[in-house]
Amino acid sequence: MTANQVRMRVLLPQAGIVALPGLMNSLIGLIKGTSLAFVCAVVEMTAEGQILAGATYRYFEMYCSPAIIYWVITMILEWLARLLEKKLSVPEQAPELKQVIQEGALTND
Repeated sequence: MTANQVRMRVLLPQAGIVALPGLMNSLIGLIKGTSLAFVCAVVEMTAEGQILAGATYRYFEMYCSPAIIYWVITMILEWLARLLEKKLSVPEQAPELKQVIQEGALTND
């Protein structure tokens, strides 16, 4: 195999498995942090809720709506992260695959 093939077929999949949980946590944190955009004068869900709450005096409903939307988005992202991690992991029910991987690692040393 060439160096590029080794990177694409061996190194990147292994690095992806290790990096996926941290990347998904960062993405979820980014989604949760979008309410900070209000500080930059960007009218988004939280700001829109504040504007509507000031007009209707229904603060609880206006702040619960964006909270529920953020919660649903983060739950979907967490579900996708678990699905990806499960898909990329080596199954526990495959001892012969683990044995082949270990034997390959031993012969490469």
